[in-house]
Amino acid sequence: MTARRAIIGLAREGLLDRHVGRGTFVAQPRIELRLSLSSFTADMRAKGKQPGATVLTFSREQADGHGFFPAGTPLITMIRVRTGDGVPLAREETRLDSSLVPGYCADDAEKSLYETLSRCYGLRLDSGEQRIVAVECPQDIADSLHIRPGAPVIRMDRRTLSKERPAEHTISWYRADVYEFTAKLLPSSE
Repeated sequence: MTARRAIIGLAREGLLDRHVGRGTFVAQPRIELRLSLSSFTADMRAKGKQPGATVLTFSREQADGHGFFPAGTPLITMIRVRTGDGVPLAREETRLDSSLVPGYCADDAEKSLYETLSRCYGLRLDSGEQRIVAVECPQDIADSLHIRPGAPVIRMDRRTLSKERPAEHTISWYRADVYEFTAKLLPSSE
């Protein structure tokens, strides 16, 4: 086997990163994310990283009835960049039913969402659905994550419930160059 073929093989396995015009570098280890109803903060802490959040926008509005929430539901809408050890890893666009979290404010948005909902508001998110798709990164998301537009990202659309009531809808954009996702598989009940 030639050195070139070995480098290509190592790059395919994710052990090397090749950059045209810059060279080939040892790849940073990927962050394994188990697919479950867990928080970004808990996931980062489990990997030994310091979680962080930069709030880009925070506002209040009413649901128009065309999305996850029934028309007229009072919402908190926020966009945050989530970091691990100060490195931008994900951008989250979150909507919360504000009637479930009276008093939730922009300062709260700098902390763990799920920990704050549970500790300060007694809100337990007990079920949900998540859709995952790989896409090319739009310009505004790329700017937030410090990656090039068109780079691969993993878009996750999470809709969670509390006691069968819509509570949270978050669209997250994860950098595909630093994440891998795992899921526990169980036999089908067919």
